[in-house]
Amino acid sequence: MSHEGVLCSQRWMQEISVEAKNRVKFSYSTDIPEDRLWSVNLYLGYRHLLKNQKSSLGFYVRYYYGINPYGQMRNIADFQSIGYSIVYR
Repeated sequence: MSHEGVLCSQRWMQEISVEAKNRVKFSYSTDIPEDRLWSVNLYLGYRHLLKNQKSSLGFYVRYYYGINPYGQMRNIADFQSIGYSIVYR
């Protein structure tokens, strides 16, 4: 495993994930046409290898902007969310 990056060492590793999708913005009305809009999902943080090197703890921030990804509300654009997570692997 590489330990190159901002504030990284042999036990702390930076992880970054970016996803961009051109998604359909649904229309629930026959007089409003459906449209396609971009949505961006950004996930970044650090993973810390524990002493036994088989397990790790991750500390992450997720930011989403775009079409509402939940349920039947996918006709709402400009939806934003931010979340924090701690992951044990």
